[in-house]
Amino acid sequence: MDYISKPFKKEDVLARVKTHLKLHRLQQQLAAQNQELQKALEELRNTQQELIQAEKMAALGQLIAGVAHEINNPLSAINSSVMSINEFLSQTITQLPEFFRSLPEEKQQAFFALLQRSLAKETLFSTKEERELKRKLSRQLKDIEDADIVADTLVEMGIYDNVEEFFSLLQAPDSEIILDFAYKISNLQRSSKTIETASQRASNVVFALKIFARFDQLGKKVQANITDSIETVLTLYHNKLKHDIEVIKHYAPLPPILCYPDELNHVWTNLIHNALQAMEYKGTLIIEVSEQDKQAVISMTDSFSLLAWTFWRRRRAAIWPRKMVSRRTPLTLGIGLLLAQRWRCGKMIA
Repeated sequence: MDYISKPFKKEDVLARVKTHLKLHRLQQQLAAQNQELQKALEELRNTQQELIQAEKMAALGQLIAGVAHEINNPLSAINSSVMSINEFLSQTITQLPEFFRSLPEEKQQAFFALLQRSLAKETLFSTKEERELKRKLSRQLKDIEDADIVADTLVEMGIYDNVEEFFSLLQAPDSEIILDFAYKISNLQRSSKTIETASQRASNVVFALKIFARFDQLGKKVQANITDSIETVLTLYHNKLKHDIEVIKHYAPLPPILCYPDELNHVWTNLIHNALQAMEYKGTLIIEVSEQDKQAVISMTDSFSLLAWTFWRRRRAAIWPRKMVSRRTPLTLGIGLLLAQRWRCGKMIA
């Protein structure tokens, strides 16, 4: 609205009218541009959300093969153990009464001592370590018939040292039968422990997958434990970590934080997957969880990062080998940054 004092001139009126018409056109153009910008912003937000969800599904797809392997391994171990137990129950258990009746009292004591020693052993050895123990034990049993076979059986039972007390039992004419019964009874307990361990392992993987794949339909922040969230992702990546990756964890106790748990899992997935790719699945992954100035600080450092930093310091210039740079996946790191920014309470420093 505008006013013109009397008396007024025709030229002044026309100038004022032209000015207001121009302002009106500019206001309409500005409103149209604002509407277009608002529409573009909304489309960008939708695209970001779709990209986040698509990246999450892609990450889940990459995990499926490893997760299937992680579930198949325990199931195979359970199946093998069940078959071993069934074989013992169907063939060996019926022979036990006659076996113990035929065994003299002094041999029974040695037999049970051998069995107790075997059942008490829980140490697991690598294939290389087992071979070395078998060779060493075979040399100690050189005066016993079929020393190599006896050594193999004893080591598999978990007996590899201080075997002198069993020499009389191992040198007896029926030592092969005695050792075979001891091995089968010992194997029964090992099979039971294998089933227990394997079922727990499969349960952990399924539980971790359930947590990882959940979708927060309410879109509200809830209290979540950061350490548990990281461990969930590490459980799903166990198949890729267990061979040539050493994971070093430094977890400080932290209270639950307010966040989007499903997106938090996605951030850790992106970072861990990126680190594994950068290291070409060989090296060390260091995960640190701490608290600074009442804020949770999560640091993930891989061997590639350490090598890259050493290279930069040595050359005194930001020149990176193309092969090293190509191992990073900027998209996954970018998605993690988008999620961190959405929380408005976190930063991502790469």
